[in-house]
Amino acid sequence: MLVSRTPLRISFLGGGTDLPNWTAENEGACPSVTINKFVWITLRRRPPDAEKGNLLHLRSENPARRVVEAILSHYRFTDPIEMTVQTDLSPRSGMGTSSAFTVGFLHALSALRGEIVSKAELASQAVTIEQNVLKETVGAQDQYAAAHGGLNLYRFRGSTVSVQPLPVPEPTMKAFNARLQLFHVGQRPDGVTGSSVSAKYSPKDHHLRTMAAMVDSGLKMLAGGDLDDLGALLGDAWALKREFGGISDDRIDAAYQVALRNGALGGKLLGAGAGGFLLLYVPLDRQDDVKKSLGLLHVPFRFESDGSRI
Repeated sequence: MLVSRTPLRISFLGGGTDLPNWTAENEGACPSVTINKFVWITLRRRPPDAEKGNLLHLRSENPARRVVEAILSHYRFTDPIEMTVQTDLSPRSGMGTSSAFTVGFLHALSALRGEIVSKAELASQAVTIEQNVLKETVGAQDQYAAAHGGLNLYRFRGSTVSVQPLPVPEPTMKAFNARLQLFHVGQRPDGVTGSSVSAKYSPKDHHLRTMAAMVDSGLKMLAGGDLDDLGALLGDAWALKREFGGISDDRIDAAYQVALRNGALGGKLLGAGAGGFLLLYVPLDRQDDVKKSLGLLHVPFRFESDGSRI
């Protein structure tokens, strides 16, 4: 029996610049970090005397079942398997859960076959499954973050992805982590997906160019320890992203404004939008004020650096 543990991620800047309709003509860049919230997949070959077929502890309408079937077919794996899945945060959270599942299942299946795959290979395989096999209009940052783990800058050009670990001093990392708060604002509606959001983006949109330029500014702030400025920049980037429409709603905007009035310096909604988790940058002495004023589920977390593991 094998268990894969694959982390979820928090993205900071450059959202949307990893999508194929942008990277076909432009360079995209997304810095992100993985956290100690995971997708856990238990996988084993079924006993020879068991009933034929796979035993997937997933509802038939669960999108993960479609991913499993696509991977088994693509890699021509025909041995009957039994699989269970657990997630530390719910699906459609904006934390890269879907891609973490794809990476985690690929990792577990490779181990079951006695194969050792590199982090880069694992990420590339996940992108192939999601973009080419399942024909989903999704970017590539989530798959690479789930496979590699840690704080990295991912650059995208066409089908090429580079991974650049960010050498931020440990005290700065701890201080940055301590000033980030995560709040659940409700489940993302079924109709809101990466594909539905990406349809709003144009390769020539000046908003995306501005958002891409913000990445270098944010990295300089992080390297220099200018954390409050970086927190405010997160808010500027999200304000720009909201102009695409369908990213937020009145309820989420109201919560964000309450957070700002009570001490948050900036923040963003993670993922495709319209639900999931609101990430806020809040000075230490105002965090209790923000928590009390929002009245939302607060989820503490720590940065992690391992990526997907068996």
